[in-house]
Amino acid sequence: MTAMRCILTILVSGWVLPATADPLSDFLAAKGGGACYERVYTAAHLAANPAQKTRSLRMGLVPFPDGIGAIARIAIHAARETHFILAECGWSERPNDDALGRPLIATYKAGPGLVCHARASADEMSAEEGGDFVIDARDRQQSMTIHLPPELVLWQGARPAPRGAVPLSRADRVFLVHAAAAERCADFEALLPWDGADHSTPPPPLAGAVDTGTR
Repeated sequence: MTAMRCILTILVSGWVLPATADPLSDFLAAKGGGACYERVYTAAHLAANPAQKTRSLRMGLVPFPDGIGAIARIAIHAARETHFILAECGWSERPNDDALGRPLIATYKAGPGLVCHARASADEMSAEEGGDFVIDARDRQQSMTIHLPPELVLWQGARPAPRGAVPLSRADRVFLVHAAAAERCADFEALLPWDGADHSTPPPPLAGAVDTGTR
């Protein structure tokens, strides 16, 4: 078990929740082993928020084999490039608290949710810290809200590789994503393998994006 997996186990079993209570894993199991979310911003939204570079994004969550926590894969599409986040997430009653009890992300005002650690390499051998972010999962049946920090390790390319820490503007840190069909995230496992496996099998093409919200 990696160091971060140990931390996530502590988050689930030691932060108020009993060891048998893991709302994230229970939710994913009830969904058949994974959940997909998507957001495509309307032209009207982008016109009203000209500083926002993000045009659309998708997030897939699948459980770890041991049933504690989840692997998160996020694709952030801008006009000319796509970045990815590969992370491990766990449920916490206080996801936005750092080790000293201070807020991790200024925009997060919700209660329980997901605390996530972004990977800086596929096999976790990099000494670079990927960064932490939080997800409001209170309405997880219909939507989740991703709260990113001012800087985070992102992945880039047709066969994504870590790009390193990338600064994020205020307009591109908080994203409401809506529940989507599982097929919308079907390419993620091949595109962003968790164990550093070779990207030898290209992901299947996605269907055309559909406008999924107004926020």
